[in-house]
Amino acid sequence: MGDGLPLPAVTNVKASLSKNVVKLTWDAPKNKRKCPGPMVSTYYGVIMTDVFLGTSFNVYNGMASCTSYTFSVGVILQHT
Repeated sequence: MGDGLPLPAVTNVKASLSKNVVKLTWDAPKNKRKCPGPMVSTYYGVIMTDVFLGTSFNVYNGMASCTSYTFSVGVILQHT
C-alpha cells in the first residue's frame, strides 16, 4: 500500500572497474516514511529488459569478459 510519497531517489551512483570486478557505490536514499528505511537493490543485464526483469544481487560471480553490462540501483520499501 502506498502512502502517497514518492520513492526516495538513489543519487550519486558510480561504477568502477578493477580487473574483472565492478564496484557500485551510491549515496544512501533519504527516507521520509514512517516504515523502516528503504532497502537498496542492485540489478544488471546485457540489455535493459534484463535489468528490469532480473533478480537483485549483492555479489554476482559469473559475468562474461568482453561483454557490456547495464547496472541499475533501485529502492525497495520494507513493509512491517
